[in-house]
Amino acid sequence: AARVAHRDSLIAKLSPVFEEQTSDHWLSACQARNVPAGPINTIDEVFADEQVRARDMVVEMSHPENDGLQLVGNPLKLSRTPVAYERPPPLLGQHNDEVLRRKETSLQSESRS
Repeated sequence: AARVAHRDSLIAKLSPVFEEQTSDHWLSACQARNVPAGPINTIDEVFADEQVRARDMVVEMSHPENDGLQLVGNPLKLSRTPVAYERPPPLLGQHNDEVLRRKETSLQSESRS
C-alpha cells in the first residue's frame, strides 16, 4: 500500500510530460537506460502485431451478429492435438433454457439420493 501512496499526485505530474513525446520515444529512452518497459497497446495494435499474427492468435469466426468476428486464439499450440474452433461464442442468453434444465435435472437427482 505504501508504494502507491502518492500515485494520484505522480500521475498528475507525469502524464503531461509523457504526452509530450510518443510511446516509441519513451520506450527507446527506457531501453537506453536498461529500464524494463513495454508498450500498452490498443486492441487494434494487439491484433495487428506481427508476433500475434505469426502465432495464429487471431481467430476469425462466423457469428450471427458479426460474420467476421475476430477472437483471441488459444496460446497453447500442440502439434498432435491442435485446438479446433468449432463454434462462436453464444449470444446473450442463448443457452439459458438448456443450462437451467440441466440444473433442475441435477437438483432432482440429488434430492432422490
